[in-house]
Amino acid sequence: MQRKLVDVRLRYAVTGSLAASRKLAIAPARLAMIYVEAPADVSKALDLREAETGANVLLLVPKDELVFERREEDDGVYYAHVVQVAADLLTGPGRSPSEGEELISWLQDHEGVWRE
Repeated sequence: MQRKLVDVRLRYAVTGSLAASRKLAIAPARLAMIYVEAPADVSKALDLREAETGANVLLLVPKDELVFERREEDDGVYYAHVVQVAADLLTGPGRSPSEGEELISWLQDHEGVWRE
């Protein structure tokens, strides 16, 4: 998935477990959550197929531009700012809230790293 994102020329920001795993060691991500402005175009660019159940990619249309502010590029992939990732995890499905709490602990311990 991340290799394909390098070639996407539309604005996006990865969030959730996939983004949090860049900062701390957590269980492998089961769901890729990606903010996008044009879901159909990104879906086509990533060669995604709709699924009634068992989806492993969730394309999210943001309500405002905030999710794209201060996004971070890593090896050609764009990630939401770590504070946005924590907020998304706290309100996400499954084990996301517990991962969000772990990420908040990381934020508290590494304030000098992310507050640049």
